[in-house]
Amino acid sequence: MMSSSSWKKAGQRLMEFGEALPSRCRIVGSESKTRFYAPSTATPVSTKWLNGIIEWDPDDQVVVVWAGTDAADLQSELQTKGQCLPLPRTESSILNGIPGTVGGLIAMNLPHALSDQTGPVRDWVLGLALLRSDLTTAMCGSKSVKSVAGYDIHRFLSGAGGDFAMIGAAAMRTAPIGSVVDPVVEVSGNPDDAKWIQRVKRTDFMAVKNAEGVLAADAASSTLWLSQEPTRCPEDWLIGEAGLIEPSPHVLPFYQRAKSALDPTGRFVGCWPGSHLS
Repeated sequence: MMSSSSWKKAGQRLMEFGEALPSRCRIVGSESKTRFYAPSTATPVSTKWLNGIIEWDPDDQVVVVWAGTDAADLQSELQTKGQCLPLPRTESSILNGIPGTVGGLIAMNLPHALSDQTGPVRDWVLGLALLRSDLTTAMCGSKSVKSVAGYDIHRFLSGAGGDFAMIGAAAMRTAPIGSVVDPVVEVSGNPDDAKWIQRVKRTDFMAVKNAEGVLAADAASSTLWLSQEPTRCPEDWLIGEAGLIEPSPHVLPFYQRAKSALDPTGRFVGCWPGSHLS
């Protein structure tokens, strides 16, 4: 994922971070997405001091960056070489995926207004440097866009809400600025006031896009940003002020097995239902 010397330095820095980590904690960056976390008494631990670019190869379009780096600052730096993370450029931070830290961007993997065109954040993550529950460090994935470096645990942790390990650094694929088009989103309010995000099947989108409380609607990805709890649709995906809402019954047993394997002591408390109670 990064050169051996950089990995050694990163691993040492994460180990130092782990020395002060409490037995039960919630990893946070700028706290811009904590509205989507269930309430918890776990100690908040900030990654903001883990910031800055570790390595960047503009020719390969890959950047390795600390998780506590402000995503907007990273975008500004990438733009000096004509590159960016392929996020939209609108007047709404939640539609753009920023502000917030790179770690929060990856850990939450929330829909953005170009999800259908450029893919979710998970698709740009090539590898992660992690601090595990037992306070050892681990590296997963690769710095290469095409890799056969084992199971894609970095894709599993992208969107896991901080429940299984702490993301310390990430290798991410960048894109040329000119390749990112402006999104076509219907805005009927201030999306940054959204307390709920709902993704529905395409066949249900037209029926719900003008419902009460909808602040923005993206037809391409069938995603809605809302100020109030929406009417549920069959097989929809919904996140709100209490975290991920009613995930598939097939997912919960998998979550429990993963939690047991990756965080058996329950050190990390994220946004999954019940994680704050375990």
